[in-house]
Amino acid sequence: MRTRTYLLFLWFGLIGLGFGCLTTQLVQNEQTSDENGVQEQTATSEAKSTLHEDTATTSGITLLDQTRSSLKDQFPKEGLTVPEPYTLEIPGTSIEEADPFAGFRVQIYSTRQVLEADSVKDQFRVLSDSLFTGYQPEAYIRFRSPYYRVRVGDFSSRERAITLSGLLKSWYPDAWVVYEQIEPSRVPADSVAIRLRTPSTP
Repeated sequence: MRTRTYLLFLWFGLIGLGFGCLTTQLVQNEQTSDENGVQEQTATSEAKSTLHEDTATTSGITLLDQTRSSLKDQFPKEGLTVPEPYTLEIPGTSIEEADPFAGFRVQIYSTRQVLEADSVKDQFRVLSDSLFTGYQPEAYIRFRSPYYRVRVGDFSSRERAITLSGLLKSWYPDAWVVYEQIEPSRVPADSVAIRLRTPSTP
């Protein structure tokens, strides 16, 4: 019984080996025929290039365009232009117009305690009502681990944020200008002056 199974394995092994050698020989024959075809194609392309060298340079057609097979060219050369609406530039656009949410605020306080940040925000709102004329800056709390930052105002230009920062230095000595996302609807108009309220005299 064991000899029969060994003979069957040997028989199937020889058949598999024969098919493997046959396919290897077929692949080798295809490769040699491809190499011969490439050599013939190179010889014909060299002959074409010597014959058409003068006409190729005068007409602007390159050697690659002359010898390229139409079967290998998957995409046509014509019709790949960009439509005109996509090539036009929009006049008068700038970075500020493109992103109205990019701007500046004044950071007046930074702490690890959320309750402390809330109380500073509330104190600033009360102070700004009695302190400023023309523009009432809004106060915000931003959290970036591990600090809660109290920031005020919404400005599209750094110069106006620096003006507010300078006015707040008496009450908040650590006030400084930061780049941040702003609320475009709360940006003061250019005609609005940012200044302190003058004390009324009796």
